[in-house]
Amino acid sequence: MPVVACFADGWRNASTAERLARDPDEQVRAEVARHPQRPADLRDELGADPNGLVRAGVFARADTPDGLRAAIYASLEGASARDDDPWGLAGWIELQMLRVKWTADQPLSHVDSPFPCIRASAALSRDLPPDVVQRLLRDEDSTVRTAMARSAPHLVDLATAGWIGPGVPAGEAHQVAACGRLRLPGGDPAAVRRGPGPQDAVPRAA
Repeated sequence: MPVVACFADGWRNASTAERLARDPDEQVRAEVARHPQRPADLRDELGADPNGLVRAGVFARADTPDGLRAAIYASLEGASARDDDPWGLAGWIELQMLRVKWTADQPLSHVDSPFPCIRASAALSRDLPPDVVQRLLRDEDSTVRTAMARSAPHLVDLATAGWIGPGVPAGEAHQVAACGRLRLPGGDPAAVRRGPGPQDAVPRAA
């Protein structure tokens, strides 16, 4: 039976949900991990799954406890530094690309998250105050800076665009703008003084 069909019927049956959570196919377990209606005990069990993609699925859930989310992040970050856990590396890559929708209702509650992918998700909001936008444009993580620049291109000038991506000189600001589809004011890039770089990133609130 296709995975989607299993889920259509399975969440009305606790025993089926439990069976799917222990399926030998990691893709099935990953779908269970991401499902919003899974029981908390299965969520916590899958949060310790040996497969990194499954753990990444639990990380992405809105109802995952902070402690479990932090443990998953640490485990995947550690796996990314080794060469003996390809699924852990895959889970880490998944987190780098992850953007969750559950930050949309209260983005200000997530702009200081310890996890870059959550801050980047919050940065997708177009309702952030200008001072928060400026702080995220100077975030220590380049994915957060890029996400914020794409959400508020009208607040990005050429000098700022020069350091949205790490190591990008101001002379390449127009290329950065094109890649990010930013609507930047015109001007001679060579005449723009290089703006502050990642070393000047604004630290997150404790």
